[in-house]
Amino acid sequence: MVIMDPAAQRLTLELDKVFTSRTFLDSLSEGVVFQGADGAIVDGNEKALELLGLSRDQFLGRTSYDPAWGAVHEDGTPFSGEDHPAMVTLRTEKSLSDVIMGVDTPDGKRRWLSINSHLITDEHGVIGVSTAFIDVTRSRLAAVEANRAHEALEVSERHYRLLAESATDIVIETDHVGLITWSSPSVERILGWTPEELTGTNALSLVADEDVAAASATRTRVMRDHARFHRDSVQDEDGSRTLDDGRQSTGP
Repeated sequence: MVIMDPAAQRLTLELDKVFTSRTFLDSLSEGVVFQGADGAIVDGNEKALELLGLSRDQFLGRTSYDPAWGAVHEDGTPFSGEDHPAMVTLRTEKSLSDVIMGVDTPDGKRRWLSINSHLITDEHGVIGVSTAFIDVTRSRLAAVEANRAHEALEVSERHYRLLAESATDIVIETDHVGLITWSSPSVERILGWTPEELTGTNALSLVADEDVAAASATRTRVMRDHARFHRDSVQDEDGSRTLDDGRQSTGP
């Protein structure tokens, strides 16, 4: 049996006034929890029990300081009880929004919640705090996977750039309209232009006149179908022809 202090009893009465029908509270798609001024849980809806994996007996009377929550921040560091949104709102009398917290459920899983907290008062002062939360586990896991993919891409691009910069062949990168954005250092030795001089110029300007149409068509296929091979003749700075076994690709 949970013994309530006077403020918690006033909170319960206040909740009874607001939620005249328990069905309404339990129909909400958000988990909703009510804690007394001392931080102990006095009520909550069925969605809250579902998300937290608790029975009502396990739920009532529990506080934010209970280590069984296993609460963590987004970076995995412990989320102390005094920093839980409900306790911060009780301490500062300010509402919080979209606080991300990971909690451990009894089945051993970690659930990520986005939490809002609001102070509850009556004519006598503060009587408690309400928190509403939704499950953001899927979106968080998706964000983590996207971040890992981005990091892997950055590593791949660094490796590609390292190989390109040390290559004896010419390697040129262009934007979607064909303007050169980067050239390997070997371009100066082979064609006579520095990489800086070529940046911003049209890559097709390096191609011999008789190969421009074929090179342009190849580039169109590259953008559509990814990597293709094509052999072009390019012109160096003095206008002579240099044979280039050109590989055009949309990426490393």
